[in-house]
Formats: sequence, structure tokens, C-alpha cells
Amino acid sequence: TEGRSYAFRFAEMQRVDLDPFAHKVWIDRGTDDGVVIGQAVIDGLGIVGQVEDVHRHFSTVRLISDPDHALPVQINRTGLRTVAYGTGQTSHLLMPNVPQQADVSPGDIIVTSGLGDRFPPGFPVGEVISVNRDRGETFASVFVRPLAALDRGREVLLVELQQDDEDSAPETPDGVNES
Repeated sequence: TEGRSYAFRFAEMQRVDLDPFAHKVWIDRGTDDGVVIGQAVIDGLGIVGQVEDVHRHFSTVRLISDPDHALPVQINRTGLRTVAYGTGQTSHLLMPNVPQQADVSPGDIIVTSGLGDRFPPGFPVGEVISVNRDRGETFASVFVRPLAALDRGREVLLVELQQDDEDSAPETPDGVNES
């Protein structure tokens, strides 16, 4: 991840759909604007979601609160890596795989880990609001309040990884550089 640079492109939310089974927004950018499936979407405060479907003049974005969304994250203070899952509610995400004895407390900031290559590392995701440690369980249930304005934002930014010059050599389909 060293040396990567990112470009940001403004988009505006056109429609918000917070069906209990699918949290999506429509934005006013599409293939004509270079939008691609899987692209990270942020606002001024944190991660909003990722592009799921692209049309010529608009795209749909699956929000991080969507019950089918999983986001590789880490606790900023300790570096502990885990996954934050959407719960179908914009008020909180769930990190169910945090070990009982892990050092995590309310107020901890959660950021993207960069694993999975969809979201750049170090972008803010949310703040821990509660840690439930049930006796006899292997994992604690950690609830995270998203920092992004998932259901009340208007403008978002599409994140684009800029290609480094040394990485821009054309590749053949089998991954071998032609010379």
C-alpha cells in the first residue's frame, strides 16, 4: 500500500432506499464518468459503501449498513483487524469476531484495513459504541456507529486508485508483460 495515491470524484445522491434487506443509494455518476463496480464511496466523515451496479449516467451504491455488506477494518488504537458487518440499520455496524480478551473500548475509532483491495487503508469507518462480553463466549459483540452520513448525506466522493507509472506496463491476459 506504500506509494499509492487516490483521486476523488464528486457525486450526488439521487435516491436512498433503506429497505430492511437492502441499503442502497443511487448516485448521479456512471460509466460515462469512469465509475466501476466495487469502487469505494466516502463522504467527508467516513466510508459510505461501494458501487454495486453501474449504468451510463448513474450507479447504485451498497451502503456499509446493508445486512449483506462486510467491510475489512481495524481498530485504529490497537491495530486489531476484524470485519464490520452491516446490520440493516444505519445507526450501527456489528463486529462479531473480536476475541473476548481483545483491547477494545467505547470511543475507539475503526478504520479500513485495506485488506480485500476494495477500500483504501486508514479511512474512517465508525466509532465503537458498546462492547458486549458474554461469559462463556469466545467472541465479544462490538457495536460501531458509522461516521458517514449514510441516510442523510447528499454529496459523496468516489475513490479512484491512481496507477503508478511503473505499474502501467501493459499486461497480456496471462499476466506476462510484453516486451
